[in-house]
Parts: sequence; C-alpha cells; structure tokens
Amino acid sequence: DAGIPELLHNSWGESCVFSAALYYRLYFTITLCNFYLSQEGNAADQEMRNAEVRFIRAYTMFTMLRIYGGLAIPESYTSGLDGLEIPRKTADETYDYIIQDLEYCIANLPTRSQWGSGAYYKASKGAAQALLGDVYLTRGCMNNNNTSDFQQAKKYLGEVIDSHEYELLPDYKDLWYWYVEEAAKNTKESLFECQFGTNANNELHLYFGVMDTQKS
Repeated sequence: DAGIPELLHNSWGESCVFSAALYYRLYFTITLCNFYLSQEGNAADQEMRNAEVRFIRAYTMFTMLRIYGGLAIPESYTSGLDGLEIPRKTADETYDYIIQDLEYCIANLPTRSQWGSGAYYKASKGAAQALLGDVYLTRGCMNNNNTSDFQQAKKYLGEVIDSHEYELLPDYKDLWYWYVEEAAKNTKESLFECQFGTNANNELHLYFGVMDTQKS
C-alpha cells in the first residue's frame, strides 16, 4: 500500500515533535526549580519550601532519565546563553543526583497528616520515600538486578507502609474520577497528585484514568 510509508513517515515526524516538546517542557520545569532554589529565601520554613521544589525537580529528572538515559544536569539557574554547554552525566550519576534531592526531601518535608486534609495534594515525606523507593527499584532492575538497590527500595517503600499514613481503598473503582468524580481525588491511597481542573465536558480524567463509555 503506497499510503503506508507516508503514514509511517508522518507518525515518526509527529513522535519527534512530541519528544522535542516534552524534552523542552521537562527541562523548563527543572529551570524553574533551579531559579527558585537560587533565590536566598529566609522564611522560617525555607527548608521545607526548598524540599517541595527539589521533589518536583527529582520527579522531573526521574521521568527524563527513564526516557533519555543520563542527563545534562544544570545545577544552577541560567539566565542567558552563557554556561549552557553542560556535559551529559552517566545514568548512575543522574540517579545519584536524584537520590540526593529525595533524601533532602525526606529530611525536610512534613508527613501527609502533618500537612492536614486541606493540603493532601502537596509533596510529603511519604511521597518522597515512595519515589525514592521507585528510583532504587528501577535502578536495580536496569543494573543486572542489583540486590543493594533492591534492599534500598525495600527500606524506603517499607517506611511508607509502616507510617500508616496511607491505605488501599476497598473498592478499586474509587480511584477513578470517571466513577466517583471528586471523591477520587487525594484519597488515603494517594501518594502525590497533580490537581487538574475540569473542562466543559469533564473529560480531563480520561487522559490519566479509565477510558470507558460506561460507568458500570
């Protein structure tokens, strides 16, 4: 079929455009985090605020690491074209950088209950522990099933369980906006959630949840 090569070409082109846009947006997020951290804030809770930002940076870098491998790591905010030639780190060096951020987060973030019910959506100590456990689990799987990484994953994920800050919901449907709407947000099972709004057709949840035409 003469249309197949053109279809493949268009799909490849769209994928490249999407990848480039994603790459830009993720690095833009890191830049915003670095900009905040470059400011000399002196609030009483400054370490906690920094930890919230470092959580977002670690989450973003972990996402990029799984897509692109080792990253060029801008460790300070860049306001111009100078200093943009940053050498790419190895995957292990990138993992280590992410781990340092998350260890700081664990030491300086409140627990979910300390945030209070009105701020469950914020990055918490438990969210940082869970993400760090995921980081170690992923690195272990990508490093010939490294048992040391797996032990670290077990440690941090175990701390999430032992905190009793979270619990599984009795009904799996309760996780999805499609079925229970607002009640699905920031439940006891949730570690960290982006707070998406709704459009006129109430469909944003479909991009991140159950894609179905029936609620039964």
